[in-house]
Parts: sequence; C-alpha cells; structure tokens
Amino acid sequence: MLRFMRLELSVYKKIIILSLIAFILLILPQVIRFYFYDNDNLVGDYYSLRVGESLLNNIYYDSVNERVFYPIGTGILLTLFSLIFKVNIEISARILPILLGILSLILFYLILKHFNYNSKLSYLTSLALIISPGFLFLFSTLNNFTFPIFISLLALYFYLKNLIWISFILILFNNLFSILSV
Repeated sequence: MLRFMRLELSVYKKIIILSLIAFILLILPQVIRFYFYDNDNLVGDYYSLRVGESLLNNIYYDSVNERVFYPIGTGILLTLFSLIFKVNIEISARILPILLGILSLILFYLILKHFNYNSKLSYLTSLALIISPGFLFLFSTLNNFTFPIFISLLALYFYLKNLIWISFILILFNNLFSILSV
C-alpha cells in the first residue's frame, strides 16, 4: 500500500463513523428543502453552475459579464464531475460539496492523527468540526470555498507526509478558485 495511506484498523472504523455522521448532516438541508418545502432549487453558487453549463456546451465566454469566465475552478470541477459520472450538472452541484465535505473531514482527522493527538481527542475534535455551522454551510451547498478548502487540507496532508512537491502543485492549483477575489 502507499506509504502515506497506512492506517490501523480502528482508525478506518472511526473514519467510516465520522463520514456517515457528516453525510447525514450534510444531506439533511437538501432533503428538508426538497421534501418539506417542495423546493428543489439549488442553493449556492449559481455563477459556477452557469460556468459549468457553458463549458459543457463548449462556450468559454461569459455573455452576461462580457468577459472570459473567472474564477473558473469550481465550474471546471462541476463539468469534469458531470462528464466522468455522466450526471446532470445540477446533480453534480448537489453531490460534489457533500463528497468534498466528507473527504475534507477525513483529511482533517488524518492531519490530527499525524500530530499524535490522543485518538479520543482527534475523534471528538472531528465531531465538533462536523456540527460546526461553518462546516455545514461550506459543504452542504455549492460555493467558491468548498474545493479550495479541500485542496488546502490535501496540500497540508501531503506536506506533513514529506511530499512537498505535490503540496506545492496543489497550492498553485488553488489559484484557479481565486479565493482572494471573492
């Protein structure tokens, strides 16, 4: 197995439990919105959704703002996810934040484990992250910060595992999402 992926069995169990809790809490707003309010409108970053739809139709120019699309990162990610998994771009905009939230939670837990914190403390800290309003907002709907936070956590994880060149490339890739201009 890969050097940076070796974990003990109890860690896998904790990651699975944390992931299930995160999945339930992240999908809950969409379920409530759809079933209780008959509202299936996508809440979140409509600009990235529009960029993704345009890219699927081979349009690279924003006719509304009369400029080339920027920031384009989330739109590209939506387009790639739609093409790879053969789903509608609106479905991608619903699934991708939840998936990135769960992956970010796993990375957060693994980063805590790297610092040799008490296993119970790492688990409780990860649970606190799951129920925090910031986590729930960032990863229950599509927004410009979902993927950059995931990439930043991934870069930090690779840096801690002494894979500095991968970390450097990921940080450079984060510029597509233009966190500073939002």
